[in-house]
Amino acid sequence: MDKPIQHEHVEIIRRVYLDGKYAAALVSATDTFKKTNQNINNFQIYIEEEADDVIAIIFAPKFIPGERVLGGGNSHGKEIHYVVNIKTGEIVKTSFAR
Repeated sequence: MDKPIQHEHVEIIRRVYLDGKYAAALVSATDTFKKTNQNINNFQIYIEEEADDVIAIIFAPKFIPGERVLGGGNSHGKEIHYVVNIKTGEIVKTSFAR
């Protein structure tokens, strides 16, 4: 685990750095993901740079011990991939894991 950082009377146990282009793509994908009514707390989020102008944001349901993964999902929900144009923030492709 990372060494805790003291900052203004608060102990920070982990700091995550995210480039602005990833943050903008993540906001766009998250806004769309919320419309699926799946609980985002039950998902891992992966960010993949696929080309100079697009980033994939993948929402994958967290693993549940003892439960089989069927069709890219489990009782938490379905895995969804969003490909986002980093210049416009527009989702250019949506796909589901199988």
